[in-house]
Amino acid sequence: MAKHDASAASRFDEYVKRIAAALNHADRLEPLRAYLTGLLLPGTHQAALAIARDHALAQMERHAPIAVWVIDDTGIPKKGTHSVGVARQYCGALGKTDNCQVVVTVSLANTTMSVPCAYRLYLNEDWSRDQKRRQKAEVPKEIAFTTKWEIALSALDSLLAEDIPHAPVVADAGYGVVTAFREGLTKRRLSYAVGISAETGLWPPGMEPLPPNKWSGRGRPTKRLRRTARHHPLSAIELALSLPKKSFADRSLARGNKGYNAITIRSGYRTPRS
Repeated sequence: MAKHDASAASRFDEYVKRIAAALNHADRLEPLRAYLTGLLLPGTHQAALAIARDHALAQMERHAPIAVWVIDDTGIPKKGTHSVGVARQYCGALGKTDNCQVVVTVSLANTTMSVPCAYRLYLNEDWSRDQKRRQKAEVPKEIAFTTKWEIALSALDSLLAEDIPHAPVVADAGYGVVTAFREGLTKRRLSYAVGISAETGLWPPGMEPLPPNKWSGRGRPTKRLRRTARHHPLSAIELALSLPKKSFADRSLARGNKGYNAITIRSGYRTPRS
């Protein structure tokens, strides 16, 4: 272990010297070393991000109030298999599936700029199960596989616990198609506008799942809502095509009590229920 630590320290020292050489001033070496060391300390990244976020938000809100909380994931192109979480997966930076790491982010945005407020690496299932790679990369044992939408909800919980201006949550269909994610937003009393796929199930107006079957008195009472061949949700595309044009309207999210700009959702179905 000591040999491993010495090797890592040597590589880090060489890395710092190479960056310092580009700065072209000897007096900047030690401040740079201290800064990079601080970033690598356990728990430091989130604390540094919070300080940077609060500073940026103060400047940001001088121009316009917070309009939305944006959930997204960012792909970081990589070569090889040793970077933590790396795998062949969709990479937004490349616009295709390729070898990359993926980071789930939450950013606060207004009409002029955005500020990243949460940033967590996605550890896919292959990496989560690969004990050899985990051990070599020193991934803590308590870190298990967590879906992107679960990471996003966890990040929202952290932000909600702080005094940050609330605003509607927006996300693409990668998150919006997950019913549990949308229900998680509703449970947290967050308004949202998320993408869904054409196949997402929606209940037509006036319809909802049937109640659970009546308990027979044996076993545990069932809580499972029911649907039948004649009573079931429609796909989003089926429902959209079956509705008259008057069922669609522009929807504006009004200014909240903590302040955020109105945003408009174009041609949104008035009362979808999934």
